[in-house]
Amino acid sequence: MKAFEKAKKILGKPKVIISYLIKGADISFMQHTRKFHGRAPNKNEYQLAIKELEEIEIKLKK
Repeated sequence: MKAFEKAKKILGKPKVIISYLIKGADISFMQHTRKFHGRAPNKNEYQLAIKELEEIEIKLKK
């Protein structure tokens, strides 16, 4: 988030923020796989991913 704040202060010239991410991060069957790059999960995959994300959210709120 610091990059966004810094970029806001740059006026009169183009800006770029380079980000390194892990596609499907923290979803057991999505992380580090190309299968979901450019393809939506099916209904079962979606439901499992939501369940895993909800579990992560609970841990983060503690």
